[in-house]
Amino acid sequence: ARAFLQQFCRTCTLVEEANAITHEIRPRDRLEFFPEVVTDVLNADSPKMPECIICLKRKATGKQRLRAIIREKVLKQSAFTKFMHDVGLKSEDSEQTVALLTLDAFKERMKQLRDVYQAYYRGGIAAIDFSCPENDPWLELT
Repeated sequence: ARAFLQQFCRTCTLVEEANAITHEIRPRDRLEFFPEVVTDVLNADSPKMPECIICLKRKATGKQRLRAIIREKVLKQSAFTKFMHDVGLKSEDSEQTVALLTLDAFKERMKQLRDVYQAYYRGGIAAIDFSCPENDPWLELT
């Protein structure tokens, strides 16, 4: 458990760095990295430790949030919708998952983010060419 917590703390530091770079270079894209913990709840007796993954999410626009608030507060809701809201789940997510990364994949992505930041620092936003998908560390390449 201690090893996992240490790893998770180190991961959170990397996530903070990734978000700082993201907010500096792409402030209007509403992108943010989140650390999450994954475990096998159906096989609780397994000695396998939980794993840390990183989610890249795109937050909703103001228009999308306003629609969700109107739908939630003004329009008539079914009992199921009310229940989902009460337990913290919403029918329309305020965030869209762009990418799910293992810790190793995220560390590789961090190298790309740092390279992009160095190019941005030296030459501004014009120095970065996002027209090629392999140059955009915020894209999920499939």
